[in-house]
Amino acid sequence: MRKTAIVTTIITLLGGVVASHGAEVLMTIDTPTNNVSNNARFRVDQLGKGWYKDSTSLWGITDNVLSNPGTTPGIPAEGPVGQSVSTASLTPGLDQIKVSFDYSVGAGSTLYFHLVGLTTNGAPSSNEILANCQPQNGSTQNQSETDFGDLNILNGGDPNGGTGGAVSFAATSGTYSATFNVTNYAWSADESPGLTGNIADVKDFEIILAMFASNVTTNDGSGAISISNLSIVADSDNTSLTVTPEELSMILLEGETAVTGSVDVAYVAPTNVDIAVSISDESHPGSFSLLSATPQTLTGPTTLEFEYDNTVSNLTGTVATGLVTIAWNAVGSTTTNEVVIPISTVVGFAPNANNTFTKTLGTWGDPDNWLLDRVPGSLGADRAIIQQAGRVCNVETNFTGLFPFRAWIRTSSGTPSVLNINADLKGMADISVGQATSQYGILNHTAGAVEAASIIVAHSAGTAPSNSVYTQTGGSAEANSLTVNPTGELNMDGGTMTVETGITIKSNGVVNVDGGELELPGTPDVSGDGIVKLQSGSFSAGNNSSGGATFKGHIEISGGTFSWLNQVLCSAGSSITVNGDAASITMRHIQTTDAYGSFDLTLNYNLNETGVSTINMTSWMMLQKTKINVDGSAYTGGPQTILLIDGGSLDGAAASSNITVTGFAEGYNAAVTQDGVGNGDVILTITVGGPEIGMDMASGGPVMISWPAEYGSAYNVMTNSDLVNGSWGDADWTPFLDGDFYKATNSIGSEPQLFYRLEAE
Repeated sequence: MRKTAIVTTIITLLGGVVASHGAEVLMTIDTPTNNVSNNARFRVDQLGKGWYKDSTSLWGITDNVLSNPGTTPGIPAEGPVGQSVSTASLTPGLDQIKVSFDYSVGAGSTLYFHLVGLTTNGAPSSNEILANCQPQNGSTQNQSETDFGDLNILNGGDPNGGTGGAVSFAATSGTYSATFNVTNYAWSADESPGLTGNIADVKDFEIILAMFASNVTTNDGSGAISISNLSIVADSDNTSLTVTPEELSMILLEGETAVTGSVDVAYVAPTNVDIAVSISDESHPGSFSLLSATPQTLTGPTTLEFEYDNTVSNLTGTVATGLVTIAWNAVGSTTTNEVVIPISTVVGFAPNANNTFTKTLGTWGDPDNWLLDRVPGSLGADRAIIQQAGRVCNVETNFTGLFPFRAWIRTSSGTPSVLNINADLKGMADISVGQATSQYGILNHTAGAVEAASIIVAHSAGTAPSNSVYTQTGGSAEANSLTVNPTGELNMDGGTMTVETGITIKSNGVVNVDGGELELPGTPDVSGDGIVKLQSGSFSAGNNSSGGATFKGHIEISGGTFSWLNQVLCSAGSSITVNGDAASITMRHIQTTDAYGSFDLTLNYNLNETGVSTINMTSWMMLQKTKINVDGSAYTGGPQTILLIDGGSLDGAAASSNITVTGFAEGYNAAVTQDGVGNGDVILTITVGGPEIGMDMASGGPVMISWPAEYGSAYNVMTNSDLVNGSWGDADWTPFLDGDFYKATNSIGSEPQLFYRLEAE
């Protein structure tokens, strides 16, 4: 059996992958027929958009040939044609600009080639002018000085736009080819203080501007000019070879006899590269071998694969080492270079060795603190056992096990053993707090990343004399599964825990979320008859799909953000309890119908003084076997309507016999109704019965209204002189307490009759 460990590095350049010569194209003439745009100026906003000229210039492109018919001397027919490109996407380290093109210049004409590099040295506008497209006689008229540093790439001087800084060709034909090493140039003094010093890289120029201008002296076409096969590239004569990674480390897992690993080789050279690979200085000779061909000629990046074969040395619990030498040279070169990288394989001990933490107080990463004189996971899939009363192990530095180790925190009596995690602890097969029957432990996770295939809190027997507690206040934790057994307690007070396949909380096990984030992606199950208590922070599950997620247990929501975006298949005996109105609750589907299985759910709404939170549904729900219990014992908020469920759509309502409303104080009336034909809203309506009103009037007035003091004074006294045509208005009087009654008095004035009522404020 073989295990392969491969590390790859992707190297990208302008336009694609590494070419063996390292050149990157800046510009060519390869554009469709007559694709020369018109503008009186070369501007910044033309970058990468092809060739430009003045509208009356005679320059054009036909079949990838740039030409001037040579029929009109003078301005602006012979004005320059040019193209500008950005260097932003070039690979750093290119220090040459290579130019080549074929040309044909007719009798009486002269062709001028200008090449300029520009870099921002001010605040140019988005369409800043770089040069003029209208000059005659081979000139270009540089106009970039205000906001750009500029340099004539042909000679390193200041590009004044005249013909003196250009390359010229008079009445002749041929091929022009030249290489300009930009490291020979420096910014001129007039660019200071913005730009100073030597040019080190083609990317030191933000823009490359190439222009062809002409001086035509005849009008009969005999002086026609043509340019073809233009190539302007950024390149380098630097020759180098890189190997990634710089050290090849492999791990031989238990049960394997061999392991393979690889390195990526890339290079920059003017030609292809020859390589020869050898292995030397082996601690166990013959254990390492090269599986790739050697020698070989590289025409691009390649991967070299190596193998460690443990049948050669039959090692256990040690490291085999060696050196890999890659000798290389550019094809045709007599200079040979070498790159040497270490190669190693960790061969583990047999798995499940008991590696006990031996100190009363100490750190995880010190081998001297462990019975087997090695950190669990470093040389084998050990059991890291932190046991005996009062032992404290602190993870203070990042650790990732090479082998899938197990971490057990357990004590049978007295002060519990403790694991404090303040840095990364990764590579665990499982982490178990209170791992054995009748044992318990403590884990405190304050910082760093924890990664384990499974997290287990407490033993399944549930016989421990004290709870096992996993408390997270910071950092992140990732696991495939989470199990909280009886006498187990998981406290998410901060940080983030992500569980891929769902959680199991056994009866008398509890998950408290009070400030942290518990995330269950995919279609996670929540099972086991235990309880999740959300007080603050968040509980988020699901992938916003109708995929079925089994729910068997209890969820209590008092605050924070609760989200379960799956089809929640509610098993018998399960409940969701909403306490008060501080939480935000969103669900996609509630499924409690026998049409697709045996499901049911109890929804408990316990109102606080002001109300209770709404369960917001984003899609359909089936409530046929849902029980809804409303408890208003703590409610004092007066009349209102509360959405218990804000439905998405309804595929079946809860039976009225399964709805119970209890606990409201005397004088309150509360009832639950369902929108059975619309979106399925479940609505709690609370009304308040008014007090019995007494009225007394002495002869001639005033009128005295009274009501029992137990109803309070929060009432307006309203009057109306005509019940048929009149309207109710506030009376001008203030209630006062007189013994067991509130009273209010008012003069009836000249009204022949008045009617009175109390209205709650």
